[in-house]
Amino acid sequence: MLVAGAAASLSLWHDESWQILGAMAVLGIGVGFAFAAMATLVTEAVRPSETGVATGMNTVMRTVGGVVGGQVGAALLVAHTIPRTGGVPSVVGYEIAFAIGAAAAFVGAAVAVFVTPLRRRERLEVSEALGGP
Repeated sequence: MLVAGAAASLSLWHDESWQILGAMAVLGIGVGFAFAAMATLVTEAVRPSETGVATGMNTVMRTVGGVVGGQVGAALLVAHTIPRTGGVPSVVGYEIAFAIGAAAAFVGAAVAVFVTPLRRRERLEVSEALGGP
């Protein structure tokens, strides 16, 4: 119910188009920074000879996650509609979709913590071992 109350208060206080555009701009900048940082972290975590495969897998998994997440959210919204409105999604559909998204994010963060090595590999040492600068 708390999410429904928060959504209702946001809709009451944030109904101007400039507010929506401002939030979209902040979100877009944040996603851009996150994607750039993720690519850097991926390339630093693998040997130089594996950089292409690692960045390719990062892109594939990011794309698959976006597609699956979008479709799961759409399916939940279609499954939870307001009766006699022609298919308008209800607040419950949004609550369930956001709860599943939050749970997936927490699981992903936990997996990332446990699979990340305690000691980060140094690219310079690997590069020097391969005869690089």
